[in-house]
Amino acid sequence: MRKQLRKPENWEDFESLCKKLWGEIWACGEIKKNGRKGQIQNGVDIYGIPRGEKLYYGIQCKGKDEYSNKQLSENEIDREINFAKSFKPPLAKFYFATTANKDAKIEEFIRIKDLENRQQELFEVHLFSWEDIVDLIDENKETHDWYLSLQKHKTNSNVLVSFENNENKLTGSVPFCEKFTHFKQRTTSVDSIFNYTPHRFQPKLDNFLFKGENRSYFRFKIKIKNTGNTPLENSKLVVQVNGEHYGIDDENFDTIFINQNIKTDIEINNKQGNFSINPHRVTLAPDEEYVSNFICIKPKTEGSEVDIIWKFISNNFKKEGFLKIDINTYLIRKDVGKNIEFKSQEIVARTIEDYIEEGE
Repeated sequence: MRKQLRKPENWEDFESLCKKLWGEIWACGEIKKNGRKGQIQNGVDIYGIPRGEKLYYGIQCKGKDEYSNKQLSENEIDREINFAKSFKPPLAKFYFATTANKDAKIEEFIRIKDLENRQQELFEVHLFSWEDIVDLIDENKETHDWYLSLQKHKTNSNVLVSFENNENKLTGSVPFCEKFTHFKQRTTSVDSIFNYTPHRFQPKLDNFLFKGENRSYFRFKIKIKNTGNTPLENSKLVVQVNGEHYGIDDENFDTIFINQNIKTDIEINNKQGNFSINPHRVTLAPDEEYVSNFICIKPKTEGSEVDIIWKFISNNFKKEGFLKIDINTYLIRKDVGKNIEFKSQEIVARTIEDYIEEGE
């Protein structure tokens, strides 16, 4: 149960959680938030004197990950420690409490700063990352019950956007056609003269009735999952495609006769280099997943690295994130002959074209 505790939705809720938690740990009914938002706090958001102690302890609350997508940095730690040195009266201990996940490098840096301060007879420095805080919540029943009750009665909107395989990164490869055209002088015979049909009267069957699959496009689907506890209504995923590529399209781009009964949920805007996914369902229930139709990207012939920058929008919730696609390419050789007039020697021309897999 304790490992499934959700992080607070915003910094203010996290500060309230820290006040409640350390108030119980310190057995300090007089624990307080320091001033109000916008005032100079000298690095301290919460302060109090634990039972049995004579000096103040201070806490700096750092909301990360869920709403800033960042980790605690060494510069940030140095800055807050320097601020805390100005807190009056002087602190005995200074805590960093953060929703960021545990990081061995940052924990090592905190230990170094702690020893430096002790050697200067200043306050101790400690760090509690989210996993540490979850352990403390589990060990302190009053805070545990309070936080579970608070989360139970709160609506939480969230989505997980990924590729169809639930991954954030996709790797694949597509072929291009390495075409060698051999130009040869035309040779005629009596039969060929009588059977010859001028090219302009030949029906272009390959462009009219028969068209194979263009395999030079990389095809993928995007999955949207409602991971919150409230329905998401009128949702839409707007996607910006960054990186060099030849174009974006939906799965009908190489289809001659499109079935009007099949409606794609992909809307392409190649001028702006983006597309949107408009789910066919108006409401996405909690834990429900929606998988888009195929999106098709044509990479450069030498391959492409593409960043998928997405923004999820619904009636009362929005979220941003990104996915990544690495598309490798390879060549399939094709030799074709073409007769021309008045040439004394064979000429070979090489071109790189889309690889069309002919249908039956």
